[in-house]
Amino acid sequence: TEICAALLENGADVNAEDEDSKRTPLHCAAEKGQTETCCLLIKAGADVRVADSTYGAEPLHWAAFNGKLDICRQLLKAGAEVNMKNRGLGATALHYATFRGDVDLIRLLVEAGAHIDATVDHNYGYTGLHIAAYRGHVEACRAYIEFGADDTVEDCFGSAPLRLAKNKEIKQMLQDYAAKQVKMTAPQS
Repeated sequence: TEICAALLENGADVNAEDEDSKRTPLHCAAEKGQTETCCLLIKAGADVRVADSTYGAEPLHWAAFNGKLDICRQLLKAGAEVNMKNRGLGATALHYATFRGDVDLIRLLVEAGAHIDATVDHNYGYTGLHIAAYRGHVEACRAYIEFGADDTVEDCFGSAPLRLAKNKEIKQMLQDYAAKQVKMTAPQS
């Protein structure tokens, strides 16, 4: 952080991009979990919505991919777009948080406006609930249900999250959720 501060004080461009990857200092600090450096860069005017050229990922994607909750919070507060999809997979920060099974990060992103049923463009069309079910993340599945995720969304093979679940607890949870949804939508007599 001290070196970064010194560079900025001496006129370094806060949004300087690496020649090959087009990654900025904020991308790198977000990926590495350097909270103080991220704060310094944001205060100095770093662009929180710039995408790198490798994956089309913004700093929020890198922070979520690496489970950096505090940095995600900072980036969102500074104007990062919670629903931006990267070019690599067409994934959002929420998909990365779900891949990790990071319930605190899932909650932060959903509360910041993340679309709970957004699909990953280049990964079979999975929603976060598909990912959580497939990877066996019980608490992440529970969070998705709590937030009202649509358990009927099918991936490109016609599979709903229940079909991808391998964990018995998740299967039961999704079956109970589906039954509750049917009961709620059944006509009253």
